[in-house]
Amino acid sequence: MAKKKRRSPKKKKEEEEYEFVPPEFDEREFLENDIFTTKVLGLVVVLAVVLGIFAYFLTSLIGVAAGALLLFVSIGALGTILQIFRVNIADIEKKTMIGNYLTFIFLFLAVWIIAMNPPISDYADPEIGEPVFFFDDDGWSEVEITGDNRFSFTYADEADAKIEAEVVDNGELESVTLKLRKGGAEYQEFEMVKGEDHIWSHEFKLDSGAAEYDFRIVAVDTAGNEAISDRYEIRKTA
Repeated sequence: MAKKKRRSPKKKKEEEEYEFVPPEFDEREFLENDIFTTKVLGLVVVLAVVLGIFAYFLTSLIGVAAGALLLFVSIGALGTILQIFRVNIADIEKKTMIGNYLTFIFLFLAVWIIAMNPPISDYADPEIGEPVFFFDDDGWSEVEITGDNRFSFTYADEADAKIEAEVVDNGELESVTLKLRKGGAEYQEFEMVKGEDHIWSHEFKLDSGAAEYDFRIVAVDTAGNEAISDRYEIRKTA
């Protein structure tokens, strides 16, 4: 049977006397590095705000694509721009630089998006929901819409009718208009009335007997952005 090797008392004593000595902390170097990192972050913030505003003006003059292009170009050139301001990229830790890039991207987008929306500006078109059609048969009766954007119902007499649709905008709506025609006649335009929950409506009369109508809804906001709905048909059979 092999004998168990015994540790010598001297070695055990040396291990017990071992003491960890932390490296010397250079407070001045730490503060200088912290100030440098803060200055770089401040410069990144200023660049993001300035370029985000510039992206807004590019969007106004050319379009959204120009603002997006500026964002991608700025991300690629951020390191070079910092060097122009005498910032040595090699002195910045990799994880700190990644944080600077993320700060730049999110702040650039925030400034750009805020500037493109009310109350500063408005580039979004109004949104028009699927319309709902009713006719008066001793009370408003809703007509089911089919997959081909058609409302079909049977009613021999003259009938009151109503078209409703939800219309929303990120700003203010200037007008919501119903363009309605019978058969192949010219379209007639009617201003729709705003109700609760962004519901706009217009009431009109349907002729007695069989008749075919079609309509579109046009919405314009105060910034001049316009939205036009799909074409819908109304088929009334006797």
